[in-house]
Amino acid sequence: MGDIIFKARNIVETAKDITWTAHDGDTQLSAKGFMRKNGEAGEQLLRGAPPARAVTTKKVKKIIVNTPLAEGLDAGGGKRPGLQYGVAYEFEAVEFDGDVQPDDHATIKWGYKYQNEDGVADFDFNATGKKIWINISTLAVCGCDLTVYAYFSGRTAEAERTEWVHYRFRWFSLKDVTNEINNRVVANNPKLGAILIDQSNTPLCGMAIVFYLFAKTNPQAYSKASFDLHRKGEAEFGTFKLKPKDPVIYEMDPAAAKYPKLGGTPMPKIDWIDMVTLRNQENTFLNYTGEAGQEISGINYPDMVAPLLKNFLQFNDVKDSTNIGMNPTADSKQYLLEEIDAQHKAGYNIAMLIDADMLKDSPSYFAAADNPFSWRFHWIIYEGNYSVNIQNNTCSFSFWCWGNPVKLLTIKQKSFDTNIYGYIKAK
Repeated sequence: MGDIIFKARNIVETAKDITWTAHDGDTQLSAKGFMRKNGEAGEQLLRGAPPARAVTTKKVKKIIVNTPLAEGLDAGGGKRPGLQYGVAYEFEAVEFDGDVQPDDHATIKWGYKYQNEDGVADFDFNATGKKIWINISTLAVCGCDLTVYAYFSGRTAEAERTEWVHYRFRWFSLKDVTNEINNRVVANNPKLGAILIDQSNTPLCGMAIVFYLFAKTNPQAYSKASFDLHRKGEAEFGTFKLKPKDPVIYEMDPAAAKYPKLGGTPMPKIDWIDMVTLRNQENTFLNYTGEAGQEISGINYPDMVAPLLKNFLQFNDVKDSTNIGMNPTADSKQYLLEEIDAQHKAGYNIAMLIDADMLKDSPSYFAAADNPFSWRFHWIIYEGNYSVNIQNNTCSFSFWCWGNPVKLLTIKQKSFDTNIYGYIKAK
């Protein structure tokens, strides 16, 4: 390279539009604005002494998130802002080593890391630059801390930012959900187990008997599906996928006034998640979203329950023997109770469709013109112990429903005859 020559117009104490040219070489440097050398007083630029250039930074020092975060509960149950599944967030590298902006932002690389029950996921993004949009589109990261890196060459030696990624049901405490699930899979305890599944003040008795049988016959699968629903908002059992049609149910807050309660006691959290997810998935022309007071839109008819026993719970032998036109009649249906008991002894799970008046030992009579929505359809699980007292004209059998222990029901035969709409058997 040849000599360096400094050129400027009207060289005085300060000069504009300075250029440095290398003769017999390929280097040309330029600067716009005022150039000063050796202090504020300045002096003419001398041949062979160009000012030193700034050193380009090679480290990112700080990352921020420009997109607002959402409130929710963290793993400990405390309120915490965090990222949500399905939302894109803009991350930006804002501070650099020496407080100097890099010459080329395109050289900033990005990566991320999180850890769940399956281990550590650690990847680089394909995109580069000062800003990057990150779409939370991986269900596996829900309920985890997500660490995002921005760096030039050393990922762990430069900037990182960790943000919580909410559970899909972000207002449902993991501690409460865990306790409820664990209590529902305890075997051989008359106060714990599947009997705790509770529809509360909702019309979800059909969904309740589905999850009762799920927890009773396959507790490990029930537990996994329930945990997955809380964390990821969807779950799989065999070929069946549990996933709501309407994402609005993810926004339910158990502390809200619209959350179902019975006698002032809120519905158990995991039962709401499980039952409302499944019922919302089955929505047709009415949109049930699990709010208190949604009685008609949440009804569970036999043509909904029977397919779930087959397709969801994967019972091979399912037969629907219900008939909602069976009543009102006072004809003896003792034969039906004997049939139910025989099927139960043969190993079938029996879901009985009744009018709730049966549980109060009260006969029911409805005129044909009555509104069918006023019929108090209710699903219960038959649990054996059938007997009949001809002298008193009563019958007895054990049943389960509504989060209670299995009970022995003794009623007048007429209370059974006028309140039974048949049964579904499954095994």
